[in-house]
Amino acid sequence: MVRLDIMQTIAPRMQTATLPATPVPRSDSLDSVSLRPMDLILPMASTLLIQMVFLLWRPSLDGHEALVAQTAREMVRSGDFLHPSFAGEPRWQKPPLAYWQVAGISWIMGRISPKVARLPSLIGAVAMTALVVLLTRRFASPSSARTAGVIHSFLPWTLVFGTSAIVDMTLSLLVASCIVVATSKRITTRHRIIFAWSLAALSILAKGPIGPAVILGALVPYSCATTRRLVDRRSAQHHAVGLLVAFLVAGTWPLLVLLDDPSIARGWWEQSVGRFAEHWGEQTREWYYYFYQVPALVGPAFVLTVVGMIRSPHRMLLGWFGFTFFLLSFSEGKRDHYILPALLPCSVWAGLGWAYVSHRYRNPRWQKWVSMSISLVMLLATAASLKILPGQNDPMSPLQKMARRQRTAINQAPSIAQIGSNNHATAFILDRPMRWYPDIERCLATNPRVDLLLIMNRPSLTVPTTWRLIDQEASSDSKDSFRLYEQVRPRTSDHAAKH
Repeated sequence: MVRLDIMQTIAPRMQTATLPATPVPRSDSLDSVSLRPMDLILPMASTLLIQMVFLLWRPSLDGHEALVAQTAREMVRSGDFLHPSFAGEPRWQKPPLAYWQVAGISWIMGRISPKVARLPSLIGAVAMTALVVLLTRRFASPSSARTAGVIHSFLPWTLVFGTSAIVDMTLSLLVASCIVVATSKRITTRHRIIFAWSLAALSILAKGPIGPAVILGALVPYSCATTRRLVDRRSAQHHAVGLLVAFLVAGTWPLLVLLDDPSIARGWWEQSVGRFAEHWGEQTREWYYYFYQVPALVGPAFVLTVVGMIRSPHRMLLGWFGFTFFLLSFSEGKRDHYILPALLPCSVWAGLGWAYVSHRYRNPRWQKWVSMSISLVMLLATAASLKILPGQNDPMSPLQKMARRQRTAINQAPSIAQIGSNNHATAFILDRPMRWYPDIERCLATNPRVDLLLIMNRPSLTVPTTWRLIDQEASSDSKDSFRLYEQVRPRTSDHAAKH
């Protein structure tokens, strides 16, 4: 009887000890096991180090980046942060948060340069790494969450757009922060709702209504999958306060601008509702554009992402990624950075895929080789991304050389006209009021008294004899050529003698 009692006591323990551990624990909150400081510091430090290398490596601003940097420069110079302008012309096409963040950084640094203009995106990339760790911790162990953050720092979309002056990384950060805050159980209901509404309003100031659309695409499936509802009787009052705060955050700037010039409302309508309606017409790129663009942006972690998606098909992550992917796939305008707000779930799935693969090979030797192989692939992907970047082959380098030689003439010219390719980066390099024209005839008909004429990428274009060539520059491969002309004006004495 004594032996039987001992066996009845030991047998369940032995059976429990032989059961495999679950690699991906399911949880909807951060309350199960808290993260250690190193679980956040290590991935964030990895992202910061890699982004600093990329920041030093990248060349001058491209056209999209120059639109943000030059507008911020003119804001700081004029002291007017309500009325953005680019190259001396009003710019109302985009919300102002992109200009404000670059202007704030440049004011702190005391100057604006390509590296300074890209600092907000770098800060956003580091903060996104922390969100990846926090969100992955809801579905996996702290080590898997830490690994997901490190993987995220090596992904191509983090490497490239984390050092870009465009606002999409900031938009992704605001969207992800809003979703993480709205689904957190560590924050009180009142603060959670007000913070979420405020972040959604800031996403509107970043890039219009796309931010709230992505947020709803993630929160609606989450609300359907859990017992928590987005709005109920107990939280209705908090939502009313949050909506008021969101209106103050997102609506103050438009109201102040409309009080000065009500005609701006028409331009906003064309840039928001009008462009959205046109985007559902004939597409400039194929509808499956993001089917191959997303794997390219995720890079070598795409296999881990697919594994994590299959092993942990959480409705919030699927709604977050799937809704944005579907919305943008059937829109007319498609660019690789448009899909950025939907890519944070891919980083989470990559961490979950790593957790499954590492648990699959329980042998320590196999785990060591699998970890080393995946790490080597990540390092090779980083090296390949560095190789792909233009580096020293900067297409705007010839114009920069010419601008340094002719800085006196450029600074003294009241007006500059640009003929040829519409590269907005020239405005940041020349830093003067200028306008773009498709040809010389239209330029002279519109502005006959223009002082300087910049010809870009038109080597065979003939210029009238009333213009004198003062400088020219071409790249080594002859793809980019720049010619600078000044208008030859008759002397005042000669003109008076003729009359």
